[in-house]
Formats: sequence, C-alpha cells, structure tokens
Amino acid sequence: MKPNTTHEEYDEHYPEWEVMEDVLEGEDKVHKEGQTYLPKLTGQTIDEYNAYVMRAPFYNATARTVDGLVGMIFRKAPTISAPAGMQNIVDDMTLDNTGLDELAEQITRELVGIGRMGILVEYPKVEQTPATLAEFAQQNLRPYVTKYEAEQIINWRMERINNVMQPVMIALKEEILEYVNEFESEEIEQIRVLLLREGVYMQEVYREIKNQRGDKEWVVVETIVPTMRGQTINAIPFICMNARGVYMSPDKPPMYDLATLNLSHYRTTADLEHGAHFTGLPTAVVSGYTKENENDVFRIGSSSAWIFPDPSANAKYLEFTGQGLDTLRNIKKDKEDNLAILGARMLAPEKKQSEAADTVRMRHAGDGAILSAITNAVSQGLNKALQIIADWEGTEPATISLNEDYLDSPLNAQDLQALVQAWQQGAISDQTLFYNLKVGEIMDEYVTFDEEQSRIANQPPRLSA
Repeated sequence: MKPNTTHEEYDEHYPEWEVMEDVLEGEDKVHKEGQTYLPKLTGQTIDEYNAYVMRAPFYNATARTVDGLVGMIFRKAPTISAPAGMQNIVDDMTLDNTGLDELAEQITRELVGIGRMGILVEYPKVEQTPATLAEFAQQNLRPYVTKYEAEQIINWRMERINNVMQPVMIALKEEILEYVNEFESEEIEQIRVLLLREGVYMQEVYREIKNQRGDKEWVVVETIVPTMRGQTINAIPFICMNARGVYMSPDKPPMYDLATLNLSHYRTTADLEHGAHFTGLPTAVVSGYTKENENDVFRIGSSSAWIFPDPSANAKYLEFTGQGLDTLRNIKKDKEDNLAILGARMLAPEKKQSEAADTVRMRHAGDGAILSAITNAVSQGLNKALQIIADWEGTEPATISLNEDYLDSPLNAQDLQALVQAWQQGAISDQTLFYNLKVGEIMDEYVTFDEEQSRIANQPPRLSA
C-alpha cells in the first residue's frame, strides 16, 4: 500500500472540507471556482458567463458567523495556569512565537469552520545531547507542537492496546520548501507516517523519487525513533480534535449546512442580478423605419434627436413587467432568513424591543451547544498535549480552560442586591460572592480573590455619613 493512500472516511469528508475552505476564503475564491458553484446558463458564451459571475456578489454569511462564534468564545481570555518550568513553552508552543492562547484560538477557528485539526507533540532532533541545562536553553531544546489541518491527516489505523483504542498508524501529508539556491525554492510533498511498532513510537518520512528506470516511487528518506528522557515512547503523541471532542474520525463540519445554503443564496443572487441587469437598462425599440445606412447610430439623451422620414414610424422603450424578479427577491429573502436561523444572526435585523435575558439565551441555545462541544474539545486536546510536554520536561503540566460564558450577561441591579443580601446573611462565603461578581462582569476577570482582599485592606477609610 502506498503511503499516500487515504482513509475511506477522509475520502467521504474531503469534498465538504473543500467547500468550507472555498466559502470561508470569500468572494474571490467562489468566483474563481466558476461553474463549481454557479452553473453556466444555457447558451451563454464564455464572455457572457464571466460577466454573469462578476455581477453576482457573494455575501459571506458563513465567514461572518465563524468570526462571531469564535468571538463569543474568546470574548474572555482562556484561563491558563503554568508552573515556572513551563512558562517559556506556554509563551511559544510552536517555535514560531505562537503562545498557548493564540494556538487555542487557531484550533477553535479551525474546528468551528472546518471541523477537524490535529497537533503533534515533537522534540527537536539533536546530533549530540548537550551536557548542561544552559546548553539546552541556548539551543532551545524543548518540546513543541506542530499543527495539521483536516486535509493533511490522510490516513489512520486504530487498535485496542491494553484495553484502550488508540492509533497505531497516522499518515500526515506535508509540503516543505527546499532551496535550489540562495534565492529559489521548490515545494516538495512528503508523507510523514507515525507508527507504533511493538510498543515503540517511530516516524517514517516518505518522498516520491525517480528510480533507475525513471519512474517515480515512494521511498523512505528518513526514519526517526523519538525518545523521552532517554526512553522510547509507547504511544503516538498526536491529538486529533473535531467538533465533538478528541477523536480520530472526522465529522461533517458544523457550519457545512450554512455554507451550502450560503452558496444557494449566491446562485439566487446571481440570477436576480442577471435579470435586473437586462430588464433594468433602457432598451429602445423603433418601428416603421429601415436604416438607409448601416452606420446610422441612434444616440439616447436630450442632446440627440431622432428624425424619421416616414411619419408613421414610432419609437419607444421596452418596459419590464411581471413578477419574475419579485419571485427571485422573495426566494433570496427566504434564504437570508434561513441563514439567520442556521447561525448567521448578523443577517437578521436586530429586534427593536428589549428582550428578557432568558429569551436571549433561548435564542442562542443552539449556538451554545455547538460552542460548548468545541471549547471542551480544544481544552481537552490542548491539556493532553501539555501533559505530554510536561512528561518530556519532567515537570508539572500547564493547563488551559476556554471560556464557556458566551453571552454578555452582566448582573442586573436586582440580582446584585439579592447576591449581596445572601452574603450579608452568611448564606454564601466571601469567595462565592467574589466568584459571582466576576462571572456577572461586575469585577475585572483578571483580578484574583487575594488581590481583591489586599485592595480592600489597603484602601483608605471611608467617610461616615
């Protein structure tokens, strides 16, 4: 079997990922894909079709919805706890200055939009192990993570080991740059295969290389057996996340139904713009006159007069009548309403009247269910990676927890009064009061309980009435 062989579930979901990538990229990409998303009308020439495409705006409700949902999660920063020995890793998880909080947002955006992402925990290869901690630090030798998008995780195999299902093979497609000279480079595709053989984790890197007959064949160009603190590793340190949790198997992207409806809205808009273009422009009709000269030109406007020798000749404008465009407008409006229902709330007009907090929460319950599953997946996946990194470093792990308070819902005066009364009567502790004031957005989310107590102790005495 070739190393670039794809899993049947990969083949099933790959077309969905392509649609999502194109839609999220926006109008230029959707236009560029031409008949993939906007079929040619019967009898259209190439030039006519190109004009048909260019007249059709793509209103990207899908990308705006992804931005909105990710914004709901990250309206409050993730809670990160890191021991001193892990702080440098938390500040740069990928060796390209991507901190843990930024990595969490990148993964979240990928799960909301595409529905799948993986991270591999690695350790830099060294020819000779440094003798001192200072040399380790100088060479930046410490664990890091590499991200893999859905399209790169092409194959996998699961087996039950010690009564737990875990991957024993994962194939990852990579594209790397190799420099031909100091100024020019070429893109090389390779397959990195993560293996668990006889309880030992290893990697094999494959590339297509011409053999002596001139035919291309996949060959192993590198074999790596990583070690953790001098010992081989007994599990593949790869964490794959989808919109439901930490799983190798992919699911349909959570925004896929929205994206397909968005494309349907695009096609309706194209037809509406096409019809409006040809029916909205003035079209002159002349009857009872035959051109004496083929070069005769009738110009429209007050500075030009049309003079016909035959008094029975007539000139008028065609006027479009009927319900054809109204039907398209109504269909377009219905699709916009459905886009709003599926998640693109920015397309729906804001309600003029005030709404109760419970009503707002009920309207957003569907979004909350999606976001809750995704935030749990990201938190769980990253904490697994942080535990592997800590094992590699021989220290306590850092932890991360994403915000699950998606709506801006500060305490109102009535709730605040009830909370303070319960505290005054001894029904709740100082810590519980403090927690609820933070959740209710009365207090700064970054202030700790001890810091607030210190502030209270150090403030000047209040003047009594």
